[in-house]
Amino acid sequence: MIFGLNAVVVIETMILLVKRSKIEAGKASNLLWNGLLRAESRVMVYPIYRDTLRGAFDLQSENPDVEYPDCVVAATMMENGITRIYTTNPKHFKRFRFIKEVIDPRGACSSE
Repeated sequence: MIFGLNAVVVIETMILLVKRSKIEAGKASNLLWNGLLRAESRVMVYPIYRDTLRGAFDLQSENPDVEYPDCVVAATMMENGITRIYTTNPKHFKRFRFIKEVIDPRGACSSE
């Protein structure tokens, strides 16, 4: 499962949970800590190579409504055989055929 690519992404995720999902900051912090960060085995860092970025451009050309940063995450997932993601933006990630499960941390869960 992929959640974030580095510590900056985790911080951005916290901000998005608060802004986009309208979750209180304390609850968002607890969600990230209890659901992910407390267990070191749940945090994985994946490198992004030049080919990853090229793959992201290919994914975006197939899905022009998906923002490029989301395509970079999807390309990284594809390179590493990851088919499940936690995101507050499930709409974008459901468009990629290789992603089998998109989990919204706000409680909605869907499989494709």
